[in-house]
Amino acid sequence: MRAPSESLTTKDIRSPEEEYFWQMFTLKVKQQFLNFLIFLINTFENFYNNQTEKNPITKGKSANEIFNFDDYVQNVRENQPFFERFVRTQGFINFIEQAHYPMSEERVNHTSDADLQFFKECTRKLSQENLVAVREM
Repeated sequence: MRAPSESLTTKDIRSPEEEYFWQMFTLKVKQQFLNFLIFLINTFENFYNNQTEKNPITKGKSANEIFNFDDYVQNVRENQPFFERFVRTQGFINFIEQAHYPMSEERVNHTSDADLQFFKECTRKLSQENLVAVREM
């Protein structure tokens, strides 16, 4: 029995079938978002400055020093105004920095490193066919 201060949530009144539907729906939304994000930034690794110099010498440099934002934006064919704003967000800048620098010992067990590796692997596996399919969504 619930205490008077506790309120019912939508989850409390759903049937098991409805709950399953919403879980599957949520999973599909997450998958589509991942597909969109991969489509949006799949070529990011091609725009690091001095790509062969991923070493401690570059450690501590800002995203503007390690990544060519202007060329990256020019590489996008559609929705450039949106893309120009997107690549200047703190989230994208942090992503570029984290993807560039190798894992440090203190970050070895950090969840975001596994997420980053998963994302990078997804972008590598994305073929031109898949890009077309994602564009059509």
